[in-house]
Amino acid sequence: MNALRKSAIVFGTVGLLSLPLWADENPFNPSKNTKPTEKKPDEKKSEKAEIKEAKAKKQMEVLELAEKSWSLKNSGKQLTDITELADFLEEGEKGLQDPWSKTYQFEHIQVGAGQEARTRCIFFTVNQDNKKRMEFPEVTRARVAHIKISGSLSEAPVDSESLFGGGGENLSMLLERINKAAKDDKVKGLYIELGSIDSGFGKVNEVRVAIQNFRKTGKKAFAYSEELSTKAYMIALACDGIALPESGGLELIGLRAEVTFYKEAFKLIDVKADVLKMGKYKSAVEPYLADKMSDENREQIKSMMDDNFDKEIVANIIAGRTKQKFTAKQVEEIIDQGPFTAKKAEKLGLIDNLMYQDEFEKSFSKALAVESVKVEQNYGKAEAKGPDFSNPLALLDMLSPKKKPESKADKIAVIHIIGGIESGKGSVNPLMGGSTVGSDTIVAAIREAEKNPTVKAIVLRVDSPGGSALASDIMWRELKICKKPVVASMGDVAASGGYYVCMNAKKIFAEPGTVTGSIGVFGLKIVTGGLYAKGGLKTEVVSRGKNSGVGSSTYEWSE
Repeated sequence: MNALRKSAIVFGTVGLLSLPLWADENPFNPSKNTKPTEKKPDEKKSEKAEIKEAKAKKQMEVLELAEKSWSLKNSGKQLTDITELADFLEEGEKGLQDPWSKTYQFEHIQVGAGQEARTRCIFFTVNQDNKKRMEFPEVTRARVAHIKISGSLSEAPVDSESLFGGGGENLSMLLERINKAAKDDKVKGLYIELGSIDSGFGKVNEVRVAIQNFRKTGKKAFAYSEELSTKAYMIALACDGIALPESGGLELIGLRAEVTFYKEAFKLIDVKADVLKMGKYKSAVEPYLADKMSDENREQIKSMMDDNFDKEIVANIIAGRTKQKFTAKQVEEIIDQGPFTAKKAEKLGLIDNLMYQDEFEKSFSKALAVESVKVEQNYGKAEAKGPDFSNPLALLDMLSPKKKPESKADKIAVIHIIGGIESGKGSVNPLMGGSTVGSDTIVAAIREAEKNPTVKAIVLRVDSPGGSALASDIMWRELKICKKPVVASMGDVAASGGYYVCMNAKKIFAEPGTVTGSIGVFGLKIVTGGLYAKGGLKTEVVSRGKNSGVGSSTYEWSE
């Protein structure tokens, strides 16, 4: 069908496809009265001959599909190929430059607009000997955008061309695809296929809002998964309907935090954690110093958990399953029964249907009140582009990519602070995953945006638990002296140094589930001198300077 899509001429909502035709009783059968062709000596084909041959092949493919449709119409059967032919015309303008001889035409007319749009398809001939005109029944049709969502919903910028064939997709790109579907008049529905979601509630809420905005356009959204985790279920609740296969399940089990303490284990091996700390709620170092949770740490963990449980889980279930008219108490009682089989989840009213994926996709026609649906897989997703290894210079191009030309139009610069904060340029761990952000990199980006006359404002996108106080302060200072307006947007977490760098923004935006704020600072080193001695190792020191041992892991800090 891809070959066919490059062969139509479309004018607005009416498309005309011209094909040569020699017909007998069936105007779509060219086989009965085909003009004879003379056999030519075997010679290299010219470019013109190759184009002519390609056109003839495309003509035959369309005629075969048209003949099939003609037979279906005359036998009174339901016509299914009209949708394919209509799609062919809609996208055909990308292909052929010059029209074919106008002896046979196909016309596609769209009647109405928006959700009420209907399609009428007409075949007719325009030569003098045969003026038959056939109008197919009106067919209602819809296009559904398929988008798969899974993983950590990473914020990190994506390289559109990588050594391994494509750089994937980040949260910003995912949200843009949903927004694109909302604005696309051809798209009547959104099909969200959910995998496991490993992000925080902040990003989950951003995806939910994007789906809700899609539905505000009057279009419908549908969610499908083989197995729904709690956070994947929160996204699914933003849709009109949720389906699981009967063998699937819903892992709605609440929230849990576990803290492991190392103090007693350290004693066994004569290792000690030496800590300097300010702020009684600064609990990151507590597992090294204590054998149980402090009252302050328990208070803050419980506070965040209660907030997420009540507002991000219970409230969203109540708002997403309005037909069930759940109360908060009922939802809490249901969660205490989890996890659930798909059948049990349907019985409780947590999902709508038990379906396999093919059955789910077939159900769109009824849900959208149309006769035919086309699912556009991976709607709006950029195709992965790897290097052309047939070109010996491809690897060099990958290692030294050309800088893309910059638009001269006014723009807003988005600067990402993703991961732990450190001095220098930051790093990415390709084996274990995760990344750090360096103060040098961010300062350079701020200065570049400052000097660029087309940049009118800066958006600081932060998803960081903090890190180096020094590196955070260096970034904070650069934003303070920046003359262009700065707005901060927080993702899952903007804590400690991640919160501090936002303080020079004119406005700060956060999601309801964003973890943010600053509760203190600490310094930590693990002292291993006792372990060395236990293993028979002896350390002697020669030094100049009273405090030369401040960074030594053999001895504790002095008072």
